[in-house]
Amino acid sequence: MKKTILVVDDDPGMLDLCKFALEGVGYTVSVALSGEIAIDLYKQDPTAISLVLMDYSMPGLNGVETAKELRKISENVSISSFTGTKNTEVVELLAEENMTPILAKPFGLQELVEVIESQIGKPESETSSTGAS
Repeated sequence: MKKTILVVDDDPGMLDLCKFALEGVGYTVSVALSGEIAIDLYKQDPTAISLVLMDYSMPGLNGVETAKELRKISENVSISSFTGTKNTEVVELLAEENMTPILAKPFGLQELVEVIESQIGKPESETSSTGAS
C-alpha cells in the first residue's frame, strides 16, 4: 500500500505544488484547504494517513489547534509543519506540540522529501515483476 500524506494549507497554489511534487516521487497525497477540512478527512480513516503536513498560519483553526484535534482522534498521528514565519515563539510552539520537523517557507522539493522520508520513510514502490529469462 502506498503511503498517504495529508497536506493542509489555505493556499491552493501551495497545495497543488506539494501534491504534484510528492505524487511525482511516489506518495499518495490528499489535500485540505483548512484545519476543519483536514479533521473531517482524517476522521474518515485515520489509519489511511501516514503523515499530516500542515501550515501553521491558517484562518479558522491554525496548525497547532488542528494538530490538537487530530490527536484527539489518534494520539499517534504523525504531524510535520511548515511556516513562513521566523518568529521563535511560533517555532517553539510547533516543537512543543511535536509538529516537527518544521519546514521554513520557501522550501525546495529535496528538503520536503527529506523531511517526509525522515518521518515515514520512502514511498513504497509498486510491485515489480522481474521476469526470468
